[in-house]
Amino acid sequence: MGRMSLREHEELALGRMAILTADLERGKRSAADRERILFHLSRNARIAAIAGLLVRADTSGFNQWLRRSASWRLQALRERKQEERPVSQFTCTGEVAPLCDAIASGADTTARELTALSADTWLEGAEFEDDFHYGRVLQALLTGNEGAADVRERLSELARSSGEDEPPRLKVCQALLALDAKSFDESLRQLIDERAAWFRARLGGLAPEDSRFETDRFVFIEGLALVRLAELRDLPVEEEYPFLPGLARLEASSPQDSVR
Repeated sequence: MGRMSLREHEELALGRMAILTADLERGKRSAADRERILFHLSRNARIAAIAGLLVRADTSGFNQWLRRSASWRLQALRERKQEERPVSQFTCTGEVAPLCDAIASGADTTARELTALSADTWLEGAEFEDDFHYGRVLQALLTGNEGAADVRERLSELARSSGEDEPPRLKVCQALLALDAKSFDESLRQLIDERAAWFRARLGGLAPEDSRFETDRFVFIEGLALVRLAELRDLPVEEEYPFLPGLARLEASSPQDSVR
């Protein structure tokens, strides 16, 4: 079976979202089912965002779908809090993609509420510890509600749990905290290169209908979020980076209302 086109991946994601939305609205669903459905709605919204951007240069649709992804994540976290449920694999803090979707698309209010509702303890067995600490660092960099010492403590936990010697994610966050434009540029490029190598190593090894893989490998939304965090700190950044298309980037001063 040949690889699906990006348009086919977009259509598949739209179809999945229609089914999942109907499933969410059909009768009484268990809390676990709702979390699962909202999780996959968020993932498919990101797929639709990237595919539409690549197929039609649809920047408006790109940001709308990213905001929709973040809003479905927010719905899951709100419901968890209202019902006082424990954190699960679908709502754990290490799942940073929807937060990055919110930041990259300028849904700042949504991003801050996601931060406020996120768990502050690692869910062992459901998320990697370094992903959890990375999520906590991103949240701190976004809100600015914590002092530099607190953020450095989170960074030290990220360094300890990563098992690597200065991983790019750690270095890029350190650069943001230090307002070091040169280090930010270098570490972001290292992160981009590391990610590209990960995708190259797996290309051809996954099913051709793996829409998440086939879209994520072309556009690095986490990188877009990091660039926007840099711009919000008035750090100079390049107009283009590999896998961070300029047409997908918002002005730092252009927050957008989230889709609720």
